[in-house]
Amino acid sequence: MTSTASGLVVEGFAGPGGWSEGLRLAGFRGDSLGIELDPDAAETATAAGHRRLIADVAAVDLDQFDDVDGVVQSPPCPPWSASGTGRGRIDQVEVADRMAAFAQGRVPDKVAWADPRSPLTAEPLRYVARLRPRWVALEQVPAVLPLWQHAAALLRELGYRTWTGVVAAEQYGVAQTRRRAVLTARLDEGALAPGPHSVKPVSMADVLGWDGAVLVSNYGTGGDPKRRGRRPMTGPAFTMTGRCGRNKWEWPDGTRRNMTVAEAGLLQGFRADYPWSGGSTSRQLQVGNAVPPPLAAAVLKPLLLAGSKPSETFPANPVMGVSAAVLS
Repeated sequence: MTSTASGLVVEGFAGPGGWSEGLRLAGFRGDSLGIELDPDAAETATAAGHRRLIADVAAVDLDQFDDVDGVVQSPPCPPWSASGTGRGRIDQVEVADRMAAFAQGRVPDKVAWADPRSPLTAEPLRYVARLRPRWVALEQVPAVLPLWQHAAALLRELGYRTWTGVVAAEQYGVAQTRRRAVLTARLDEGALAPGPHSVKPVSMADVLGWDGAVLVSNYGTGGDPKRRGRRPMTGPAFTMTGRCGRNKWEWPDGTRRNMTVAEAGLLQGFRADYPWSGGSTSRQLQVGNAVPPPLAAAVLKPLLLAGSKPSETFPANPVMGVSAAVLS
């Protein structure tokens, strides 16, 4: 197998560097550019050695790019996530129409969006239709899977082979339970599904290097916002959110303290010395919004290799408990 990383990788909604770190972990040594609107996240990524263009993904003139090998995007999740506004569900059909317009080279209709961030989920189709990269990797919360399936159908019309599914971060060396909908596509032959995954999840103790406490979640469980989940450090953490600093460590003697941003970053799969920038609120958001680098690497590695064989350890198009309703 040979690497074909001769062209540029363009990362949309690039954040502090989850995909960028994943590219490095996957063995990518070519040129990548992340587009990110938040200056703190861009500063974090730049300090970590990743190139950033501070700009709105939806406003970037794509004519400035040529010889693009890959397009990676993780649009904002609040319109779709349980912890966000959830108004993206109202906008779902209009987002699907916008995807189709971009894929077919048409100007999308103007829409009064329930959430102004909803149309950003269609941006990957604008980038792919214009830049025609060799491969594509998209990530979002599981609720977006039907839209990714719709996008995959549009990409197949453009000549791409596609894979969609929901993956579990804890199966890829990330010490937290985190489900994400993924779409991968490529023009050439080779693997599409994420690489082989681990049977045994990585624990919080493994990643942090210490043990003895219980993690008390910053959000409710079972539909009760006041009922905080609890997990021993021998297992993975809860999903890191933009309020990860509200998670608490609790010891048998009753001692408690809040989780630090550095600890949250480790549980998200970043290296211990990652240079988080900005105030506490900004740094927590960066951690919670980022793609876990080990998961990103598992998604990217098959796409970066020419002639890579399809994975035999991960089923095609898994839909792990997520509705795959057809958009209408």
